[in-house]
Amino acid sequence: MTIPPQNQSPITQLASQRLAEWQIELLGEWSSDEVNRIHSIFETLTNNARTNHLPELLSGLPTTLQHSGCVGTVGRTRGNTILLDDAWSNWTLAHEIGHR
Repeated sequence: MTIPPQNQSPITQLASQRLAEWQIELLGEWSSDEVNRIHSIFETLTNNARTNHLPELLSGLPTTLQHSGCVGTVGRTRGNTILLDDAWSNWTLAHEIGHR
């Protein structure tokens, strides 16, 4: 993640820390809003699954998220990597997590 921790709000810092604990890696540049959205989606998943150990839900493997560099709203999953277009939505990420 390219947002230096000293430039993140305390909420975003906590979200980033929790994502790292869940073995979710963010490659490239992500805004604070995106980090918080991603955290919220994975937090909802863990709450609905009634588990604190997210990697178990994702085959025990780390998950990498990165921008695809494409204009649009879709995503693609390649192995453990989820690529999201520039205008990705929460639904897009949730759908791609389903492929994991």
